[in-house]
Amino acid sequence: MSKLEGKVAVITGGNSGIGLATAQRFVAEGAYVFITGRRQGELDAAVKQIGKSVTAVQGDVSNFADLNRLYATVKAAEKPYRHSLRQCWNRRIRPAGRNHRRALR
Repeated sequence: MSKLEGKVAVITGGNSGIGLATAQRFVAEGAYVFITGRRQGELDAAVKQIGKSVTAVQGDVSNFADLNRLYATVKAAEKPYRHSLRQCWNRRIRPAGRNHRRALR
């Protein structure tokens, strides 16, 4: 069993550079990864390069609507990943639109 077997990771900037290398390593260790980036073409190339256990979500992390779409995509993941996702939700990770005002105070 690999170190990250059954775990889920969300990697921003996963379409190139350190983000892509991290996504590749996490998948090699057994994790399922969601990568995000601004350019769909680069995301598609990254998915081909990573190969398996990856979902790309196009968006800009500075845009609340894109963050909420990323959240919804990860939350909609199939049952094998629900346990890992539940741990994240219990740690109060919520869509950006709900908490951003408190974070800015």
